[in-house]
Amino acid sequence: YLPITMISYAYEYSKVGLKPYKYHLDNLILHILNVLLVFFFIRLLTKSNLSAFIVSILFGIHPMHVESVAWIAERKDVMYTFFFLLGLISYLKYIEAKKLSIVYYLLAIVFFFGSCYSKPAAVVFPGVLFALDFYFNRLKSIKTWAGLLPFVGIAIYFGLIAIEAQQSSSAIADFSVFTYPQRFMFACYGICMYIFKLFIPFKQAHFNPYPFINREGFMSKFVEGNLLPDFYYFAPLIVLIIFGSALYLLIKKNNKKIAFGLLFYLVNIALVLQFVSVGNAIIAERYTYVSYIGLFLILAWGIEWISKKYGKKTNPILLGAFGIWCIFLGYTAHNRCKVWKNSQTLWTDFIEKYPYIHDGYANRGTYWIKEQKYEKALEDFNQSIKLKPDYAKSYANRGNIHSMFKRFDEALSDYSKALELQPGYFDAYFNRAITYSIQKKYDLAFEDYKKAEALNPKSTKLFLNRAFAYIETQQYAQAISDCKKVLTVLPNNETAYFYTAIAQHNQSKLDSAILNYGYTLKLNPNNTQAYYNRSLANKAAKNYQAAIQDAQSAAKAGFQIPPNYIQELQGLVNK
Repeated sequence: YLPITMISYAYEYSKVGLKPYKYHLDNLILHILNVLLVFFFIRLLTKSNLSAFIVSILFGIHPMHVESVAWIAERKDVMYTFFFLLGLISYLKYIEAKKLSIVYYLLAIVFFFGSCYSKPAAVVFPGVLFALDFYFNRLKSIKTWAGLLPFVGIAIYFGLIAIEAQQSSSAIADFSVFTYPQRFMFACYGICMYIFKLFIPFKQAHFNPYPFINREGFMSKFVEGNLLPDFYYFAPLIVLIIFGSALYLLIKKNNKKIAFGLLFYLVNIALVLQFVSVGNAIIAERYTYVSYIGLFLILAWGIEWISKKYGKKTNPILLGAFGIWCIFLGYTAHNRCKVWKNSQTLWTDFIEKYPYIHDGYANRGTYWIKEQKYEKALEDFNQSIKLKPDYAKSYANRGNIHSMFKRFDEALSDYSKALELQPGYFDAYFNRAITYSIQKKYDLAFEDYKKAEALNPKSTKLFLNRAFAYIETQQYAQAISDCKKVLTVLPNNETAYFYTAIAQHNQSKLDSAILNYGYTLKLNPNNTQAYYNRSLANKAAKNYQAAIQDAQSAAKAGFQIPPNYIQELQGLVNK
């Protein structure tokens, strides 16, 4: 539930339709605004221009943030972050203000609502406020805890909405899929991997699948009962060292800076660490968009500490090293943007990183179909099936390609295999029905159409195709009934009017047929078959002059009418 994000799309669509430029531009503008807000937030927090500059420049150019900006559908990331940062700035002003503090407090609540309405991930906002109160030694006050309660209430409300939405779409995996120790190691793996990729963003991919066991170049099923890759067992130890060190510095050295940075990072990453498995990815680059601010802040404090402790002699080295790292990050981000050009570049990049995972081939194959490069699509679907023989969608898509090349037996075999693997697969039933119709096996076709209708009783494409099959089998009343169902949903559907006219024509309901041929031509004046058919209907109704006009219109548009047909009509006029 993200109405503000959807409203932004609606506005853009009203202006430019589906032209991508404005969507990308607006994402980039929001990202630049977020960079500025990060600067102001860190400046307000630390009173240091240097720290604010370091954090904001890293936030702006880091390759792990490319996904949130370059992916149009991830508008929710840059949008919710915009309100999130405004809320944090308002809360900091509330902490500092001697006057108008209640105004800043209410602004923080308003911006929190805006963030939640942009993306449910904003529900962690109260956790960040807690971290700020911890940093400023405000947690001893009852007033501070009372001030957090409204934010917690809002977070719970939006959190429940988000959970319901995820469950309704089956995005949350059942807890029986993975054991609790496995889930714990997934969480530790995520914490470590995001930190490692902050310094060296290696093996970047828009989709990072759950771990599989590599066997002879192929990957087995999910890790049920199997050992995880070695790093997953080291990850908890690394997490223990990281957070143990922060706790030591906090207790022994009273150093709240590292503790605050890690707390900021952990609060913002906690919900997506896959202890509760949401989606099919174990980590995702977009999850670092806000959470990295905490780690960038630790780096900024570290650079300032080194600069102050070791003096001017180290500053050129420090500045040079930081500059080289920033150049590396910027160059990597620039190249990463190219990957997001289209689905082909995106999934090809994924295949290079994960050549043993079927998803890359299955999704790139779908792209090739849209581009009408069917041989390439066939190669990808074959590879997808080789890697995952129980994936129904690859069989169904390969069946579509076989059908295009009129290899109908192979197509039927693939559709049937898809239905064996996924009995409730609407598209497989629908496309198998079309293939049966092409083969004139109408009984089998109608059986599949019936099963498909039970799965999707509002599918207009099903009704149109079945209407055509009814016309082919002279079941004209059923054809008209299916067309009416289409016109109820799509009142300007040319094909539905055309099929209705053909059915009525064959029922000798000539006036109705002529009327519906007229509706067809009103919607599409270039439908030459409709002109010719209406000419035949007018001839049968003895409207010879109208029949001549329609025949002439059809011939003028390039339709091959029978020889001497117009002369025959003119002879009937002269009788």
